[in-house]
Amino acid sequence: MNKLLLSSRPLVLLITLCLNFHSGASPYKAPSFNQPTYSNLQISRFVSCSSGPVNLIPIAQSYQQFVIISKQLDEECFGQATGNLSSHLFNTDKSRQKNQSLAPLANDFNLKFAQKSSALQNLTYEISKTLSPFQVNCFEECHYVSDELVKIASDYYFLFSDSDYGVKAKVINNDLILFTIEMATREDNVMLNRTLAQLTVFPSGYISEFDSDSVIVRKKKSYFETGGAFWYDIRVDYTGELIQFIDVENGTCLEIKDLPMPLRSKLTNNERKKLCVQR
Repeated sequence: MNKLLLSSRPLVLLITLCLNFHSGASPYKAPSFNQPTYSNLQISRFVSCSSGPVNLIPIAQSYQQFVIISKQLDEECFGQATGNLSSHLFNTDKSRQKNQSLAPLANDFNLKFAQKSSALQNLTYEISKTLSPFQVNCFEECHYVSDELVKIASDYYFLFSDSDYGVKAKVINNDLILFTIEMATREDNVMLNRTLAQLTVFPSGYISEFDSDSVIVRKKKSYFETGGAFWYDIRVDYTGELIQFIDVENGTCLEIKDLPMPLRSKLTNNERKKLCVQR
């Protein structure tokens, strides 16, 4: 179990200008691991606005990606913190000022939760989009990247990760939350086990067809050794371990020798001689 407890009371401040909400707040003390300012600021949005403890669960203790778990988050305070950070960055970054679509007054940073049902076990939860003041997408018109924040009872779950188009979240069952990181050419996935307090890398691709013990991952991206991409489908368990390969319907069927390593060895172990893929 890799979990770091930051606080059991509202804390401030990494940037006083941005996060001064609780007049009785204690001084914020940065965790002992080495964090860039970006991750500190992400954490501070939750620490400053939570009346309960704030925990971090990393992947393999690297803190390149981690889930923030906040107890009793003040939703109005969180929206204000996000807006204030956006204003500070906009007012101090000349490149942002060239794009009025990034002007804080042109954006809504408030949380708006909608009720959802989990993929399995019919668990009720809530989810809200939150604009990231730190990540801007300018592939077309510049806009703030949108991430999703999960609420289960009084607990809030948020994945810290770089992305191109944001992070989406889905509750699978009482134990598992799937976070999908939307990149320009692929979808990366990580799975949080709430019961075990573990965050693990899950196979990239589009997750579909949830069963009690497995899911199907479609459009998992790979590359030929001679160059060029292809996509294939697999079934995995909830730890991400491979169960079987699935042929893409109407796909191009290739012999094992035409596929890259280590995919060849995995197909051999699965007693497969061919695999139908999308090219």
